[in-house]
Amino acid sequence: LWEALPVEAGVERWTAEQSLLHFMSRNELGRPSTVVEHVDKFLSRGLVTEGFELTEKGQQWSHHVGELFGHRNISKMIEHYIDDNKKSPSLMVEDMIELCGLSAVGSAVQQQQGLENDDETNALSPYDLA
Repeated sequence: LWEALPVEAGVERWTAEQSLLHFMSRNELGRPSTVVEHVDKFLSRGLVTEGFELTEKGQQWSHHVGELFGHRNISKMIEHYIDDNKKSPSLMVEDMIELCGLSAVGSAVQQQQGLENDDETNALSPYDLA
């Protein structure tokens, strides 16, 4: 039906995107539906160099993520949890926050209180309008 193209000897370098996809696949990072988006973000945010070393920004990001999540594969933990549990979404969110060692509820409340305090502090008084 068609003629095969002649095979050329040699090696072709992978693109940055291909290399990151290979690394993420080999290390089981991300789901197939999200991995391409992660690669795009890593590259667009300047987290890795052309040689796939972490940039200074990438090192800082990695350090902070490691501190927050205790160097655990959170994505994999969440995937296993979802596969093993069929609870209502609100209960699953609570469980995942606890599973990951996060305190999002407390943080959200504290952030909201901080915003309210800022609003009060920065509110206009009648004298500001005069």
